Amino acid sequence: MGGYPELASLMGSHMEVAIFRRFSTLNIQNLLHMQAELMHIEQELCEIAREDDESGDPIRQSYRNNWSALEQSACSGGDPIQWIKLLEARAKLEKYNNTLLKQVQLNSLLPPTEQNINLLREWLQRPKYGNKFLRGFEARTWDLERADLISLYKEEIEQDPLTRWLFRIIPGPFHRKWGYRWKKPTKSKSSGGDLFEYKDSTLVQLAKSLSTILSTLLPTISIFVLYYFKNMPVRLGLIVLFTSLFSLALNLTSKARKVEIFAATSTFAAIQIVFVSNANGA
Repeated sequence: MGGYPELASLMGSHMEVAIFRRFSTLNIQNLLHMQAELMHIEQELCEIAREDDESGDPIRQSYRNNWSALEQSACSGGDPIQWIKLLEARAKLEKYNNTLLKQVQLNSLLPPTEQNINLLREWLQRPKYGNKFLRGFEARTWDLERADLISLYKEEIEQDPLTRWLFRIIPGPFHRKWGYRWKKPTKSKSSGGDLFEYKDSTLVQLAKSLSTILSTLLPTISIFVLYYFKNMPVRLGLIVLFTSLFSLALNLTSKARKVEIFAATSTFAAIQIVFVSNANGA
């Protein structure tokens, strides 16, 4: 029978499914309200300071350039309103700054991978595991977009498109066709049943290997094909084709920025042009 204790045990023993709400909109709304509150306090403090400056009272007028007089205004017979408002602003600022920095830290956490969030959703639905124990609006906690979810899994990485594709097509079909024959399930009370575990590192390494092979084959094949065709218009068309394929491969197999992809693609095209020029000269 599923429940929050079983879900907590699952997340504690399998950190890849320790997935929580980011509450982006709610956090931002909270910051906006705190900011608005500070705006009002700032305006009130400015008005109080102006009134002290225009009061004609030497003590109150000294608050502008005498911090000690301002700080002791509550016990020296002066007017402590400015000091009280300053203390209020200080407390609110500390809370606001801490919340702002925590939001920055929260934004640095990566969203879960599709396979991990799907695994958690499936666990919650299956009778042997979560058994749909969530009720009401709580049942929609993990039905949101990945952008509003965060993962506590320290090995969570921002995957490139090729790696995401491999994670999506390999574990399920592989296990259904072959993996179940030799892979032994993990019997765990915390998970509420038997789980078949596959290491992410295996698929990540496979993606790296495919990327390495592709990065070797594309330049080699392009040079071979350009050498085989002697017609210049055909060669130029092939350069456009291979350069486009190279750019697409970079986009699918890496997390490179656009400017880096542009620079690498330009270099690849230049190498092909140099080869064609030298071949024609020969």
